[in-house]
Amino acid sequence: GALPPVVGNARIPYSAFEQDQLSLADLGGIFFQMKPGAVGSQYVGLFTIVLALIAVVSRPRSWVVRSLAAIAVYSLVSAAGSNLGLLTLNYHLPLLNKIREATRFLVLFQFSAAILAAIGIDELATKGPAIGRWGRLNIQMFAAGAAGVAALATAFLLRGRILNHASPAVTILALCALMIATIVLSKKSKDKMPIAASLWAAAAIASLAAEVSWTPPPIAASQYLTSDGPALDRALARVAAMDPSHRYKVIFGGNIPDQEAGMLASYRGVKALNFYFNPAPYDQFREMYDQGSHPGNYFRIIGARYLI
Repeated sequence: GALPPVVGNARIPYSAFEQDQLSLADLGGIFFQMKPGAVGSQYVGLFTIVLALIAVVSRPRSWVVRSLAAIAVYSLVSAAGSNLGLLTLNYHLPLLNKIREATRFLVLFQFSAAILAAIGIDELATKGPAIGRWGRLNIQMFAAGAAGVAALATAFLLRGRILNHASPAVTILALCALMIATIVLSKKSKDKMPIAASLWAAAAIASLAAEVSWTPPPIAASQYLTSDGPALDRALARVAAMDPSHRYKVIFGGNIPDQEAGMLASYRGVKALNFYFNPAPYDQFREMYDQGSHPGNYFRIIGARYLI
């Protein structure tokens, strides 16, 4: 990209961590499908969020629930990067400062939300003791209603960005229907609550199945085949055969994608000089990075003998 190369043990520049982060409006994508980030999606669906909240209000003293809730909130806020201020902190925290693309934090968010939702289903199936002065079900439905109001506001304010197959209005009406059905079943008998929990689980699964593509792309559409990877692979196999002890390195010219070529070379055990990751001395790397390789200069690169 446009960022300068990282030299030696220097830190990746702060500006590199500001790429691919969620905007404040993008956070609404936890309820409804929106355009995902380059390396992660914030969408888990309204029903998953409601079930996760039910878990939080039903087991407020559980260290498991507290930990998962903290991870979910922290990772979602971190996905917004500098827009919510956590980028500065994460940039200096060990291990977390290895996560350059902010949307990679969404993996932790989805993981935590999914487990909390499962706990929420279990809580709905079990009619436990009251929580404080309020009935357990009352608090659970209050949390569901709060999430519904937040989803309604999101649907109104971000109506031009929502990519849901199902209308947000249908999703919110389904939430209301589930809340009513849960209250009615709870009044009939404690034995009816597993039915209510099953309805919530089915709604969460159905919303994900409708909005998330479960069909992988065909093999013919892979980058390896569409970018003429087999021909490059054969050339690298020939280099490996000519240099079985791997004493030399190879560089790539023309329109060959350097990152893909470097990865293919690693599979063959061939050392490559490319622009994505390059352990060469800085002066040699700068010549490659700024000027590119061509037959007149590649022999000057120490250890490079082959040009593809």
